[in-house]
Amino acid sequence: MKRKITLALAMALALLLAAGAAQAADISCGKDVVDRIIAPLAQKNDSMWFTREEVEEVLAAAREHGVELDEVHLRVLREEGSYFKEELAMLFAKKDLGFYPDSWSVADQYWFGEFWNSIDPDIINHYTLPGEDELSQDQIDDVARQYILEMTGKDYDVLNPERYLVSRSFTATRENPWYVLREWQLEFDPRVPDAPIIIMTLTPQGEVIDYSDNLDEVNSPDPEIQAGRLLAHYTNEYSNIYGSWDAWSQQDWQALRDGMAATGLTPAQAARGDLKNILSQNYTPPAGAISREQAVDIAAGAVSDRFKADRAELLDTTQGKLPPETQVYAIYLEAGGLQRWKVSFEHDYLAEIDALSGRVMVCDVYSPGNDINRRYVLDDLLPEDLRAYATPWPEIVFDYSIMEDDSPLPFTRDNPELAPAWYWQRLRDLGYTNKTAAGIMGRLERDYGPEERYWPVEYQSMYYMINYKEDISPGEAFPGIPHESDLKQEEAVNLAMEAALAAAQAEGRGEAPEGLKTVVSFTFHLYGRDSRTWQIDLISLGDPPIQVCPDSDFAYVDIDAITGELLDVTFPTIESQLVDDAGCGVDPEGPWSAMGPDMRPLAFGHKAAPRAFWDWMAEHYGDRGTVERAIVEWIENYGEDSSFWPLQAKAVTHLWLYMPEATPEELAQAIILGLPQPEHLTQEQAEARAWELLKEAGKEVYTQEDYEAVRLKTGFFYGAIYPNGCAWQIEFADERHDYDTYIGDVTLDGLTGEPLTVSAEPSNG
Repeated sequence: MKRKITLALAMALALLLAAGAAQAADISCGKDVVDRIIAPLAQKNDSMWFTREEVEEVLAAAREHGVELDEVHLRVLREEGSYFKEELAMLFAKKDLGFYPDSWSVADQYWFGEFWNSIDPDIINHYTLPGEDELSQDQIDDVARQYILEMTGKDYDVLNPERYLVSRSFTATRENPWYVLREWQLEFDPRVPDAPIIIMTLTPQGEVIDYSDNLDEVNSPDPEIQAGRLLAHYTNEYSNIYGSWDAWSQQDWQALRDGMAATGLTPAQAARGDLKNILSQNYTPPAGAISREQAVDIAAGAVSDRFKADRAELLDTTQGKLPPETQVYAIYLEAGGLQRWKVSFEHDYLAEIDALSGRVMVCDVYSPGNDINRRYVLDDLLPEDLRAYATPWPEIVFDYSIMEDDSPLPFTRDNPELAPAWYWQRLRDLGYTNKTAAGIMGRLERDYGPEERYWPVEYQSMYYMINYKEDISPGEAFPGIPHESDLKQEEAVNLAMEAALAAAQAEGRGEAPEGLKTVVSFTFHLYGRDSRTWQIDLISLGDPPIQVCPDSDFAYVDIDAITGELLDVTFPTIESQLVDDAGCGVDPEGPWSAMGPDMRPLAFGHKAAPRAFWDWMAEHYGDRGTVERAIVEWIENYGEDSSFWPLQAKAVTHLWLYMPEATPEELAQAIILGLPQPEHLTQEQAEARAWELLKEAGKEVYTQEDYEAVRLKTGFFYGAIYPNGCAWQIEFADERHDYDTYIGDVTLDGLTGEPLTVSAEPSNG
């Protein structure tokens, strides 16, 4: 039987067809292609990429509406067998919004994040839009511009696109289960050589919480710094093809070289290899030189003969994924009497051709281990170990099918020596595979924050097994998963809270902080083999509830998950807050100094230091409780490395934490880390004098760049070993090695400022 279509249904279908036609007709830009062509096609399946046929379908549909990608991108797309969906969408979005996604408006960043989430729900969109009580993008720009003016004293016109590339983001990221951080990030990247880089972080209401610029570099008289800044400027402005220097013309290279030379820097003075190489060369072909085209032709013949490469393929720039400028690049280089064209064929082969005679001087494979800039530098200027290899680049083929593999991963395979079979099945039930990994980790970060401490216990165990399964020995404690017969988590948390509050009251600890949070973990073998333990930490994260160091932990409770028995309730002491178990705090040796009958360190009142110092110590830090509270505050205010704390904080911690028990003879010879008195050299005077001495001793060793990478570790010491009983010690810690090494140290007489020791040798302390 034939069914008759009703008039109402016919009208509805007509309206749908008309709407579809109108929607299609409304496609006029790259964003429309993303919304109306790519998104519907992408949502037809959960694959991460389009097939070749689907890519062509998108391109054809976009072309029908007059929207086409440029030749370079079309070449890349057609060379690939398939293409990531979001990357194809990004290519079309960039047509309207610009090459750098960070420079898009926050509304467009949010739009693209929502698109990506629509085709892959596992992708978390951290970009967001300002709410009613939050400043708009224009308002934030105004706040930033005014703040920069106040900080620099100069109007750098940071919102002028001819002077600055502005990157913005407004994000909402979960720090922990109770707090989502919303903030603006702005970066002002100069497009002119005389302006600073400026980076800012602001609250949604426009409060600046972090600011940095490189005005010190902009205003530095150091020619190497200025030459480096000029190179960075050229790199930003002219590397417009995949960030490659292959896009630069001969004129660009010559102008860069001349500008660097104008700073006064010579090749002999340049410490940076890239600056030395550029300054050592000239880039303008002389009269009578063979042409660029002739050099390329000769180079292709030489490479073809030596390495049996197809000459026509070497010269064919219509194929491959890279633009023509990158596939075959030739640059004239002149240095030390050498006048050559350097020709390179992608990152495969290169040759040097004498620019006057056409003779082939170098013919080689561009290889792993070569200097990264070998294509732009004469081989004679490079160390031999950074050029002469005949090993081709390995062909890297990534098997994308691995990312679609939905089979269980090895970390879930049964190992009865570590845990029972039901545990491994619970891990497999979580469904973590190559295909689902990104989604699971993204959801955990979205819902609980980036620290696994806050994740559900089964995912804590999953994370541990992924990373450490091979390191676990039988019977060793590790994060586990409760059995179905174990005490339930909610019951364990309630029991822990009751037990902690009762124990705190019994010990006279006063009221618990408001807003206590519970952080839960589950551990196998903690109280003997086959034990299963709930561990509940009661913590106070403050307002807003965001973790800062040190943790404001209130109590730690252990409960037997099998029997429900309360096993332990402990409260953090200054020792547990100082030990580096949560990524914060210092690591004292003791942690307390040997104490006398007055409950002060045995060294308290030592004759090496003056009475005024001990009077000050007794008044301000004369008991352990005061010191405990002060150390917690110093860690929070100054960070975990106590060597950068203020002098008074160093003096207190050294006395109370680092003076172990000693014999009377050893105690008599003790050195006290203290505070200078009015008659002594001040800290500013000592550090200025130390800089003079280090630079004089290191003038043949260090550059200005070395000095700028230094942070001082300064201490004032009392002791009988010093001529006048006291000394300043200044260590020059190198930030490039996380302050674990030093470029020198200076010891000065604390009274006269005379140098006692001066070292300008690199050391590890």
